[in-house]
Amino acid sequence: MNWCLTYALCLFSLHAAVHAAPTIGLIVFSKNRPLQLYAFLESCEKYVTGTSAVSVIYYADEEYYHAYQQVNKRFPAVRLIAQSIENPYDDFKPLVYSLVKCSKASYILFAVDDIVVIDFVDLQRCAKLMKKHKAYGFYLRLGHDITECYTEDLPIKQPVLHGKEAGIYGWKLQTGMGDWGYPNTVDMTLYHKKDVWRAVKNLDYDSPNTFEQAWNEDMPVGPKKIGLCCACSKIVNLPLNLVQEDFLENRHVSNCDVQFLLEKFQQGLKMDILALHQFPHKAPHAEYQPTFISRGGW
Repeated sequence: MNWCLTYALCLFSLHAAVHAAPTIGLIVFSKNRPLQLYAFLESCEKYVTGTSAVSVIYYADEEYYHAYQQVNKRFPAVRLIAQSIENPYDDFKPLVYSLVKCSKASYILFAVDDIVVIDFVDLQRCAKLMKKHKAYGFYLRLGHDITECYTEDLPIKQPVLHGKEAGIYGWKLQTGMGDWGYPNTVDMTLYHKKDVWRAVKNLDYDSPNTFEQAWNEDMPVGPKKIGLCCACSKIVNLPLNLVQEDFLENRHVSNCDVQFLLEKFQQGLKMDILALHQFPHKAPHAEYQPTFISRGGW
């Protein structure tokens, strides 16, 4: 091959590698909540762009299993991975470990099934901003509207937020209180894969809650680490019920237990996510009475 052509191809390959779009993997955790998982995936489909792969690790008692298959039928590009009914705590870490290790993504975010995305977000832009500003994470659940902590039922003082770009703000993570000072979360925060891998590989955990707890207690962030967020939060957690068994005192509403929601799903209904578009809320978790509409042909 002509050396000039070879040189040009090398330059082109280098340019393409430097300017290639970030690859982003989303890993979702779900337990006996097919209707809520459906709402989360539908809200991602409507509002979120930029993911490379979406995987769901889920636990389903026998009566919920068919509903999860219906969810997968509606979202066939999403990979659903079932935990064993006999030993879900034993297989949780191996499943997370395998997904992260085998992921080709350079950025990863986690989510849980009681989240609904409420506004448009481009994860590619979030990743590029993280790289540009050397940020530890991009926090979709935070913004100027977040002034309360739902779990503690208290107001929280926001850290000093510095404008980084139009509509994008940053702060030193160690200066934050409440949710602003909780750097490691499974609630839709974008991280560099290397940081996620270090946690997934080295920590002891057997559920989403114990993973998040260990991540914060055993791997605190340094004093210079910054977080990024949008002007307003892009997601909301709807604590309609409690399915985890690690922290039974966690605050929740209990107005829609999982059996009730399963019956709604079996009736061909889904949560109306359009009613939550730009839903005003002061804390990442918000009390809400959902409305249900037909899933149509699904």
